[in-house]
Amino acid sequence: TDRLPLNTAFVSASAGGTLQGDVVRWTPADIAVGSHTAVTFAVQVGPGLISGTLIVNADYVAMADNAPGLVNDPVTVTVHSLPILSIEKLRPAAVGPDEDLVYTLQYRNSGNAVAHNVRIVEAYDPNVTFVSATPAPDVGNDVWLIDSLAPGGTGTILVTVHVDPSAEFGTLIANTVTLDSDETEPVSAHVTTRVGTEVQLFMPVVLKDYQPPV
Repeated sequence: TDRLPLNTAFVSASAGGTLQGDVVRWTPADIAVGSHTAVTFAVQVGPGLISGTLIVNADYVAMADNAPGLVNDPVTVTVHSLPILSIEKLRPAAVGPDEDLVYTLQYRNSGNAVAHNVRIVEAYDPNVTFVSATPAPDVGNDVWLIDSLAPGGTGTILVTVHVDPSAEFGTLIANTVTLDSDETEPVSAHVTTRVGTEVQLFMPVVLKDYQPPV
């Protein structure tokens, strides 16, 4: 038997192990002299644990009808909690000269720890000028500051820029956004939008030997 450690949830067990209350139990076949058997079980660590928390598996024992229970030494695992930041940028494939171009920035913390002093920085193409953003930037027209982003936390920023009237058709307008925090390395998303119009191709349908109704 093995009692689940604190701050964990049962996931699965090998060799027919079952969870009864908070204890995993196995009933293996007879074990011959000089032989051994091994069983395993998996748990999921609870969310939001502080990095450095100890997961202690101390209450496990093997016993048989003709043998006393054998108590083993505790097994300890240290929790390492880290935020995992990602950012995605959506934009239209094409835009005309002297038109507005809207970027949608979507960011997320998919890790298991809070990210602190989150910073989002836009890098605009020289062929555009900043118009507005929702929410508004915290520094200039290209920097957003977030005190903290909890595990599972998300956010969206809408940025509107205006394309220079003199931008030539076929020009690629580039844009890069970078996201980082005290605990993470910077991650970036890079997109381009072509100056012009989207080209859509249509294949004509030709009916051969068509006979009109009489």
